[in-house]
Amino acid sequence: MLDEAEELEGYIEELVSNMKTGIKPDFDEYFHFLDGKYKCLWTLEPMKSYGTSRPSLLRLYAIKLESNCYLIVYGGIKLGDTIQNSPVLKDKVFNKIDNVLNYLKANGIEDSTDI
Repeated sequence: MLDEAEELEGYIEELVSNMKTGIKPDFDEYFHFLDGKYKCLWTLEPMKSYGTSRPSLLRLYAIKLESNCYLIVYGGIKLGDTIQNSPVLKDKVFNKIDNVLNYLKANGIEDSTDI
């Protein structure tokens, strides 16, 4: 697990470099929509990502502010086959996302220029 976390750190550094130079893959290819209760949001979209291994137990959860701009709100280890079968992770992820979304909306933050 530690090796995968270190690989993920290196991969994120590569994504930063790619984003700055305009090459792929970038963060928009790395993060995926977090369906379920957030499926119909069109701004401040909750997203998820996977670690570097397949299958990966590592997950990062973020709010997409705009293209290639993500606010990471939580990370964890997914032990079940779905987030619904990982109750501790599910409860924490949804709680963190809801708290961050509420904060952003209450403070009028809609994109990276508002931060």
